[in-house]
Amino acid sequence: MSCPFRPQGSITITGRPPPEEDGARQCPARGTLNGGEISCRGGPKAGDEGDADKGARGGDGVSTSGGVCPLGFGTSQGPKFSSLHCPLCKCLFHECVRLAVCGHRYCRFCASRCRDCPTCGADVQGIEDDAEMQGLVDKYIDAHCVNHTIWELESGEPVDKHRGLKVDDPTGLQRCSATFFLQLGLRSYMSGNYVAARQRLLRCKAELHKLMQKGSQESSVDVALWCQLGAVCGVLGDCSRRCGDSEAAAHHYLDSVNHLKQAEGNDEATRELAVSLNKLGDLHFYGNDVQAAREKYAEALDVRRKQQQKSHSDEQVLEIAVSLTKVADADQALGNTEAASKQFSEAQRLVQSVKTAGLDQGRAAMHQHLASFLQERLD
Repeated sequence: MSCPFRPQGSITITGRPPPEEDGARQCPARGTLNGGEISCRGGPKAGDEGDADKGARGGDGVSTSGGVCPLGFGTSQGPKFSSLHCPLCKCLFHECVRLAVCGHRYCRFCASRCRDCPTCGADVQGIEDDAEMQGLVDKYIDAHCVNHTIWELESGEPVDKHRGLKVDDPTGLQRCSATFFLQLGLRSYMSGNYVAARQRLLRCKAELHKLMQKGSQESSVDVALWCQLGAVCGVLGDCSRRCGDSEAAAHHYLDSVNHLKQAEGNDEATRELAVSLNKLGDLHFYGNDVQAAREKYAEALDVRRKQQQKSHSDEQVLEIAVSLTKVADADQALGNTEAASKQFSEAQRLVQSVKTAGLDQGRAAMHQHLASFLQERLD
């Protein structure tokens, strides 16, 4: 799913605090911990973050037209990390622990996947909660989440330089808690720490709900907020699925569908609505409720066909072919072989009509995979 806060059209976040509040709090990380100097920014650059330069669920990453990656990557100096960051996922600690033998710190989820310490190679014989460090990280987040973005804090430049940030700044991001927790969540997701991603995106969702309530009281709920909520719920569904919690994943995908339906007429919301419907269908399909899966796949297909009536592109044709293939797969599993054969054939014709020269790398790979899959089904 594309990042709901990337600089595009009217998809912007609301609720930016007044600039004069920007310096009201001092960073709690300017001090020491266990005798070691702690810095809220700076430190050496992390290695090889270039390919993390993309949003969750297929986000676009750094825009060549001047937009800046909402994850904080792709700046001229690159994101910089400190003692508050896990050396494995490169994110602010979530449930920080220390290895019992060597004392090196990691997120609990990151440490749970290691047999040896990634820093020194010592055998992992046990982990201990590091409440002191986690408390410091939590204070750091509380102090900065309203008035800064992660991109600002980790750009390697003084935070003061970003004061007076305008709404149309090249970052495309306004400063508020929802943006901050979105960035934390997406970065954790991209690094594979799905536990941290889920918790931080839940915070983002809660902050967006507050903005929705404020808009309701003022009778001016922005369509963009429905888009953002729908997109965030979609990523939450992905996190839950990665964590093996299918029930929670279905709940979040359904929330995503319901929110995105409120943004009727918005092209971005329409695309994401079809994605969430298909993912909800996938959960039903692999949970052996094929009839329910077919209903969701068919609804996604209908959404995509209606969108194609407004505009036509090779990407849309490919997406319709994907939805047709999913419906056909469900029909085949239900014993409707004749209907499935017709749908597979229609999907194949659509795939063959796509001009691959205009597709990006990801969609070109999808086109190749789908063409091979359909050929196998029709042989």
